Amino acid sequence: MLPPVSDDDWKLTLDQKNIDKAKKESEKKYSELSTDKVAYIRSLCSLDPFFFGYGILGYTRLSPNLHGNLLSWLHRTRREQYRLILMPRSHFKTTCATVIDTIQATLPNPEAPWPYNLGSNVRILLGHESHEGSSRFLYEITRHYTSNPGFMGLFPELVPSARIQRMNKLELEIPRSERWAEPTFDTIGVGGHSQGRHYNLIKLDDIFGDKARDSRAERETLLQWFDNIQSFFIRIKYDHMDLIGTRWSLDDVYAHAIKQYGKRMLKYIRRIKESGTDGEARFIFNEEFDDQAVEILKKNAKVWAAQYVNDPHEGLAEFNPAWKRYYYWTAKDKISAFTGTSIVAPLTVSTKELDILILVDPATTGKRGIVVTGTDDKGRVFILDAIKKPLKIEEQAGEIFGLVRKWWPRAVVIEKVLFSALYKTWFEAEMKLRGLRFNIIMAEPKKLSTTQDKSKLGRVRTLAQWFSAGQIYFNEGQTELIEEFDNFGATDDYHLLDALAYGPENWRRGITKAQQDKRELEEADVLNERDLATGY
Repeated sequence: MLPPVSDDDWKLTLDQKNIDKAKKESEKKYSELSTDKVAYIRSLCSLDPFFFGYGILGYTRLSPNLHGNLLSWLHRTRREQYRLILMPRSHFKTTCATVIDTIQATLPNPEAPWPYNLGSNVRILLGHESHEGSSRFLYEITRHYTSNPGFMGLFPELVPSARIQRMNKLELEIPRSERWAEPTFDTIGVGGHSQGRHYNLIKLDDIFGDKARDSRAERETLLQWFDNIQSFFIRIKYDHMDLIGTRWSLDDVYAHAIKQYGKRMLKYIRRIKESGTDGEARFIFNEEFDDQAVEILKKNAKVWAAQYVNDPHEGLAEFNPAWKRYYYWTAKDKISAFTGTSIVAPLTVSTKELDILILVDPATTGKRGIVVTGTDDKGRVFILDAIKKPLKIEEQAGEIFGLVRKWWPRAVVIEKVLFSALYKTWFEAEMKLRGLRFNIIMAEPKKLSTTQDKSKLGRVRTLAQWFSAGQIYFNEGQTELIEEFDNFGATDDYHLLDALAYGPENWRRGITKAQQDKRELEEADVLNERDLATGY
């Protein structure tokens, strides 16, 4: 992240007298070089981003190995419309991807792919979590156009004038041959609107922070804004977007982007330490980091895994992947699974022999979770259905009625307080209207001991004993539930697991057909021995 910028810093950078002074210095700097030599250096700036950033813009702390590799990748992949750059914190990702690559996009280079071939006519949007943050990016870029003699001397045609071009804390316009409503560089914060402006190149750098990590509402707002980012393009088929940042959580905007854009988004993701060809892990930025420097950082496992390893899952997930068991459907009402007790023949169960429950997480906002479970005569729990999506109260109730008709459960289990407040009246009316009645168990969350976590998180943790004993079986198609299992402890998105946590207090063993037949015979025997006159 770039350092804060004061009003005095901006005043000096935008002052025309200072710009004119820097221009005179730039003329002296290259006055002794031949025209061919200057032309060669100009060309090198367009073709070699590390030379441009290190030698001309003056970022001398850049590492040839790390930042040379990143800048080379950015240059090679210019034809890709969507790119994701994830780097550990304090590794100069903004300097490379948001400053150097962005300034290079304005250099004259008609042979470059779109939009890097537009030169000074390109229109660029700089985005950050806050508008103030994007203004810091703009300051870092602006100072090269107005006070860096090395850059200004090579590209005098790009030096702006405060008397002619728009120059302020939020936008910068450089000399260009076309007139647009948009400046060359514009800024925006998350949730902001472009006010009718559109761009060829969008750089979103650190748009996800602790506010979005710690607040579901903030996160949902950010993701919706991000999903609409293409509306800021001038030509949606051709214009480009780079998403630059550091991981914060498993459900951050970067995970969302990977899921949304899929193969269309090219990825550059680095960890603070990576293994070489000899198998030994080394710091990728060893000029600035070593084991002693990160000793304190590593003590916060959550921050370390997310912001330095770029893998929020590492060391934070609480459920062991080895605990997962799977079943598969062999017929409309039959399932099979390998239980671990039989290597050759799988267990086969009819759903008619299972004790079926519908477990509901009645969240008041956001996504809701509904899980259908079936328990066999040995106490094994098969998850027959798992639904997670945003639903209004009446929609969720309708979903439950549909599941009742599909599975005919023993009961629907739903949290008592929310059911009484939101659902009770609606369900009673709908049961009469639809002619469909079913048992509802109003669950009260299990009271954990004083040594246990009494929160929602703690209730889900109690499932660990069932998972570890191999008593719960997933179907491979239940990807959202499996993702919640894999990531539990590293994310607060676990609505399906929250619904499943109502199970242990309400699960009962199912009855096999053989057991049912035996019971019927026993009942018949008792009835046959009764005195028809007395009933005894």
